[in-house]
Order: sequence, then structure tokens, then C-alpha cells
Amino acid sequence: MGSASIFSGIKRSSSGFIAFATVAVFVLTLALNLAFSVGRGFYLPIYNGSHHLVTPTLLGAGTLGVVVVAILVGYGKLRFHDFGWMGSKLAPGLAAIALLWIAMQLVEVVFGLATKGQLQLSTTLTSPGWTTVVGVLIGQALGTALAEETFFRGFLLPQLLIRLGHLSPARGFGLAIVGSQALFALYHLPNLVLGNSHVVGTTALDITSHLGIDFVLGVLFAGIYIRTGNLFLLMGLHALLDAGTSVVATPIDPVPILFGLAVLILVLSFVLSRPRRVGGAATTPSSTQPRSG
Repeated sequence: MGSASIFSGIKRSSSGFIAFATVAVFVLTLALNLAFSVGRGFYLPIYNGSHHLVTPTLLGAGTLGVVVVAILVGYGKLRFHDFGWMGSKLAPGLAAIALLWIAMQLVEVVFGLATKGQLQLSTTLTSPGWTTVVGVLIGQALGTALAEETFFRGFLLPQLLIRLGHLSPARGFGLAIVGSQALFALYHLPNLVLGNSHVVGTTALDITSHLGIDFVLGVLFAGIYIRTGNLFLLMGLHALLDAGTSVVATPIDPVPILFGLAVLILVLSFVLSRPRRVGGAATTPSSTQPRSG
């Protein structure tokens, strides 16, 4: 029944390791959030000493990213290819992100001209605070985006797809995406409950709403990963969504622009390509055979 898949040839992890890695990520996330909540300000000497280039996000999420990779490679005996880190995908991913960033800027330029009739550079780029903007982007790219995309999209999603390969393609993909991205949403719970996000309230409605947003974003990212097979594209898109980096001053938020561009990428992936089939069967990871690392 099988055919080629972006997940062909990756090592199949045991159920025990998948459960262990997931629990480890959740426990470490809780510990890091508690550390930043209880010890507010402990990072200030590093943050200020680096002129805001080394952010709390980079310290916390960067630590999580290092641990995630260490668990997958050291304990899980996975190769980098097994969780989406492929050198051949780096250049195309960076190029795509550069184009997305330019597209975002163009939309903001058009919107700014349409509403104000003139353009003005963002104040964050014309003041000494530009290092803060760069620091936020670095923290998101090498911290949050790297850790979350590596684990939830690069590792957990394909592992669940492989284990559900005995189901029909539609059901297997659906369950794997919903399950992995539900965990992705719940992973944000400690940050939200402890108020470490600083931009989301801590009421039950605030937390529930944001968890729903995280789930929708997770499903969108999972779809893009399945269609493109490029985890670096997702890391860059994720970092831009969290960091913004607008060049011009505009009343429009870059987040919905980038969300729209992400949806466009997913739509174009279906329009510009057709599913590969072998003997009439659509692409599915059910054919993926376990292979030693």
C-alpha cells in the first residue's frame, strides 16, 4: 500500500521513548517557567550586559532546545534526519523565510500608504533599542522556534503518523495531527498560568482562548511540514510570528499577515503539486520501515 513520503527512512521510536520524551519536555518546561516566575529578574545582569541580545526567551527556550536534541540523539539514538534537521533543507528554508519577511514588509508598506499616505521607519529600528528587536528575534529563532518545532513537528508528529500507519491515510494523518498539536497547545499551559507570557491574561477565558490559538497554529504548522518537509521553514516562520520585526511604522499587526502567508503556503502546496501514488494509494507513512540509527 505504501509509497514515498517525507518521513521515509526515519527511525521508528518505541512507545516508551515517545512517552518519556514528552513527559521530560513537559516537566522541564514547568521547571523553567517556575524558575522565571519565582526568580523574576535573575537574568537581568546577562540581559542588560548583552545590551538585550541575550533574552530570557533565549536562556529558557534555548535550554529546552539543547535538552530536546540531547534526548532525541543521546537517549533515543535518533539521527538529525529523523527529526527534520536536514542540511539540504536549510538554504531553501532560509530563502523562503526571507521571501515571507519581504512579503510581510510589502503588505505593511501598502497598508501604511493606504491609511497614512506616507511611510515612517519603525521607532525600534531608529533608536538605540534596535538591539532589543534583534535579541527578541534571536531568542525566538534559536530558542522557542527551534525547541518547539524540533519536538512537536519534527519528532512527535511523524512518530505518531508512523504508529498510526495501519489506519486509512485520512484518519491516520488526522489523529496524528490532532494528538501532537493538542500536546503542543497544552505545553504552553505553565507559561500562561504563571503569567510569564506578559501579553496574555491569566483568567480561565484568557488561557482557554490562547490554548485554542496555539492548537490552530500547531495544526497549520503540521500541515505545512507534511506538505513541504522543511522544518527550517517552520522555525523561521515561527520566529517571525513571535518576533514581528516590522521595518515601517504601521497600525496593522504583523501576526495576521504572517498567519495569512502561512495559510497561503499550505494552499499553494496543494495547488502546485499532486499527491504521489503507488498502485492507487496516496502517500502515507504506513510504509515507513523502522531502521536502526
